[in-house]
Amino acid sequence: MFALWMKSFGVYGETDTDPYGDVDGDTFASLYEYGVGGNPADPENSGVAPKMTRIVQDGETNYIEYVHVRRYSPANSVSVHPETTSNLITADWTNAHYEVVSSAPIDNEFEIVTNRIDTIDPVRMIRLKVE
Repeated sequence: MFALWMKSFGVYGETDTDPYGDVDGDTFASLYEYGVGGNPADPENSGVAPKMTRIVQDGETNYIEYVHVRRYSPANSVSVHPETTSNLITADWTNAHYEVVSSAPIDNEFEIVTNRIDTIDPVRMIRLKVE
């Protein structure tokens, strides 16, 4: 599916269709753009950026709401999910600190996903991983 998607934007050839390549030079890998609705041939369209929307309290724990778009058709075989780390030097990213609280379809390819990420650690960085 990824190769067909790349061709739909006029991107051909083995080098240009590398999922981890950046054909348009926008610093986002083509696979990332595939996962979040970007255009691999347009540096102005890297997809829908994730958003941290608010802090929610549930019992004794506070959570950050982290909302992102993801491609959700099983035929697309791509995983889009948040990862966190408390240390950018060792870069020990994990997907252990989030929970999906809702998702809703946008169209026949994408859905919007609301996650909550606990704030137990005093410092936590978040990124959206597409693989």
